Amino acid sequence: MYSEGYNRASKFASYSVAKSFVATLIGVALSEGKIRSLDDPIGDYLAPKDVSEQHRNVTVGQLLSMRSGIDVDERYDSALSPVVRMYLTTDLNHFISRVSGFRYPAGERFEYRSIDTLILAKVLTRATGVSLTEYVKQKFWNPLGAGDDATWSVDSREHNVEKAFCCLNATARDFAKLGTLYLARGIVGDNRIVSKSWTFTPATSPNRSATVAYSYGWWLPPGNERDEDFSAIGIYGQYVYVNPLTQTIIVKLSEYGVEQDEIATLLTLRHIAHLASGVR
Repeated sequence: MYSEGYNRASKFASYSVAKSFVATLIGVALSEGKIRSLDDPIGDYLAPKDVSEQHRNVTVGQLLSMRSGIDVDERYDSALSPVVRMYLTTDLNHFISRVSGFRYPAGERFEYRSIDTLILAKVLTRATGVSLTEYVKQKFWNPLGAGDDATWSVDSREHNVEKAFCCLNATARDFAKLGTLYLARGIVGDNRIVSKSWTFTPATSPNRSATVAYSYGWWLPPGNERDEDFSAIGIYGQYVYVNPLTQTIIVKLSEYGVEQDEIATLLTLRHIAHLASGVR
């Protein structure tokens, strides 16, 4: 169902839903041997000028799980905040290279940070030898049979570096293709895109808490032991919800204020998935 002025050909900005695409591409790179292990320090893939020396021992897995501790504040309430400057800069490579300091020791705890996904994408481009846009085209859009081309917003025409932490622009139906990859356990047609074990990753730590949890690029709703459901989430109400129990994918793309009740939305999507599938 589309709001007035939108249809199946309309392209929508993903916001942080893009993070789940980047996380899945890490799984693809692992299956191809382009990235050897999540335990590898990012300094194994990045040039000395890419990141500060103090960050080179942060591991790929710590970025993926947002446990790097790299100090870029995630507040959106000021044009001077680091994450807003990261969004507005016309030279993301320069921004990454100038980031310094830790909020806490790497690996100590989870703390949602867009900088982790941005640096993770830098690791991907170095490991694969192609741009993020080209890699997502090769590994997702073409094999999954996306109906329309997608675009990824970049920092500038001069540098052409993707804003990997947000800003993948595609149709609602094509966003759903990411969910189909997980429900198909990594196989599309006769081609394995990502390992079977990777597609189980969001459910490897069932969320028994009353809050939303995070696992390798995906958000886990409370009480998901039975459904093993998970979702990509972007600001302003963007969701790509995947429910393996009901074999359901729901894409919700909205445009409202920064405040949203993610738990209520995820539980509602779970309820819709059960109603639509007939699974009780």
